Formats: sequence, structure tokens, C-alpha cells
Amino acid sequence: MRKFILILAILVLAGLIILYFTGNLQGLANIFNPGQAAIDDTQCAYVWATQPLPDISAKLQQRLEKQEVLAAEVNAAAYGENCVLADGSVARFLARQTDLYFKVPVTDIEDKQTLGEQTVGIINFVQDIPANTLIGTQSGYIQVNFTTNFGEIISLWFQTSTGQAALDAGLHGADLFNRLLTP
Repeated sequence: MRKFILILAILVLAGLIILYFTGNLQGLANIFNPGQAAIDDTQCAYVWATQPLPDISAKLQQRLEKQEVLAAEVNAAAYGENCVLADGSVARFLARQTDLYFKVPVTDIEDKQTLGEQTVGIINFVQDIPANTLIGTQSGYIQVNFTTNFGEIISLWFQTSTGQAALDAGLHGADLFNRLLTP
């Protein structure tokens, strides 16, 4: 029995060596682990989609806490397009940008000066994110949700470049908040 196993092992090893030197070893791997068939763009119906990015969100949350930005929470989501096949299945997702969502607890939702100053910290935080951290080919959006304990909420939604341009123009406090509230 031992001779049989030894001879079998030698034959298998010899076969693998032959496949390796003939360039066919990858073909053997594909038999056991078939890849997804190539899909060309004519098979896709592209549909706008958003996908959460939990790993990036966790890393950004850690950075947020270390830098003591007054936002309590940050979440990242990729915005782009799903390639939807004729059977309704999604073949792939093409990320266009990473959008960032911040939750900021406040005591006075009417204090535009304070809300604007907190927004400055968030814009600076986003500008300091290393370029290879976020996915997509374009600059994304920032959403800032200011919330009170009473359930009041006011939100800003602006492109990262718009926020930076407002800072570059010297806007701060209430002026910055009002500019970003109505871009």
C-alpha cells in the first residue's frame, strides 16, 4: 500500500511539473476554481448604485476619534454603477466616487456660527485623508447631519471641492454654513 501511494505521489508530481513547464498549470487551477466569465459592456444595463464601505468607514472613524473632530460618526459609501445582466443579477460594481457621511451632535441647531466652525473641521479632516484611501475616479460628496437630543436635524450636502473652495475664499462660521447650505 505504501508503494502504491508513493508511486501515485510521484506520478502526480511529474504531471504537475509537466503542466508547469508547458504553461498549462493555470488551466488546471481554473478547472477547480472557475473564474467568472468575461462580460463585455454590451451585456450590461448600468444602474446607479451605492455600496457601503465598512472597512474604510472603520479606518476613518479611528482617524476621526484620534483627531478629535467634533463629529461623532463617519461612514463611507461608494457611489457608482452596477452592471446588471439580463437575468437581474449584478455582474460588477464600478465605483465613481466615495461619499462621506458625518453625524454631529449639537446642542443648538440654530447656532449657524458653531455649525460652520464644526464644518471647517470636517472639511479639513476630509482633505487630510490619504488619496489612496478612498475609491473611485472622482471627488465625492460630504454630508454633515447636525442633530440634537430632541430629534432636530439639519444637513449639509456638498462636493469636497466646493467645501475647500469656500475655505479658500476665507469663509468660516455662519458664512461658510450658509454658503454650503444653499450652494
